[in-house]
Amino acid sequence: MRDKFRPEGSPWCLMKGADNFCGMSDLIEKERVIDPMNLQLKLTQNGEVRQNAMTSGMIMDIVGQIENLSRYMTLNEGDMILTGSPPG
Repeated sequence: MRDKFRPEGSPWCLMKGADNFCGMSDLIEKERVIDPMNLQLKLTQNGEVRQNAMTSGMIMDIVGQIENLSRYMTLNEGDMILTGSPPG
């Protein structure tokens, strides 16, 4: 499927790596996350809710994503994995 924001043939790594493209909030300590497989993800921008969904709605669960990535690259403690998000 062609994405309306990504010119045909453009690699995702270039399209997702633009300057100022990856804004993040404060990090949450892992001890505060009771069930990462059923975690609410809520994104607001200027007070407007842009996304409100659960990690359980993702196509591939978190453990599966880590297993898949670790086949291709070394993951170290503190690495951040940026993935897609569930619908919503």
